[in-house]
Amino acid sequence: MEKVTLPLQVRGSDDRAAYLRQDNMIPGVVYGHGFQNLHVKVDYQTFRRVFEQATYSTLVTLQVDGKDIPVLIHEVQYDPVTDNIIHVDFYAVRMDQKVTTHIALEFIGVSEAVKKGAVLNTVKHEVEVSCLPGDLVHHIQVDISSLNEIGDMIRVSDITAPKGVEILTAPEEPIVSAVELKVVEEAPAEAAPAAEAAAPTEGAEKTEGEEKKEE
Repeated sequence: MEKVTLPLQVRGSDDRAAYLRQDNMIPGVVYGHGFQNLHVKVDYQTFRRVFEQATYSTLVTLQVDGKDIPVLIHEVQYDPVTDNIIHVDFYAVRMDQKVTTHIALEFIGVSEAVKKGAVLNTVKHEVEVSCLPGDLVHHIQVDISSLNEIGDMIRVSDITAPKGVEILTAPEEPIVSAVELKVVEEAPAEAAPAAEAAAPTEGAEKTEGEEKKEE
């Protein structure tokens, strides 16, 4: 597996979060079992590029003060208005202890059912796994070429876990299926409402008082 590294700095006591964000830095924290919490800061664009590559399921090596710390990106917080990243949590791991996380699914191949007019109904985009940090992979491939007819389905039990990786998601759970494309027929246009009766012409009707007056 390709090594993913992320250089960052220890966050000082004067590094207020608001000021860091103004300087295009992201505040963060590194924590883990038996690991003393470490408050850090990282360049915004550098982290964004690494996160796009690693997401949550790839081992990342933090480089801080001359030390390498293997971590998983545990949580990324976003500003609800700007959608900018405002905080990052890193989970420090031990290479000899298994971790539980999620690995994304990558769909490959061509489905004959789709060629016949079916559409893919994707139920899961990731599965929960347990493995040593060094056995983590960026994604697990799912070959959809086995979907030959409408109604065919791929379940968790049908995919092959990478070496050293145990899939914890229930084996009977569906991942993707080929379903019939339902065409929604347009409802017939409602009949145009009957034309309103023409307003009586002036003088066509007379009130009772007017009739008596003419008599």
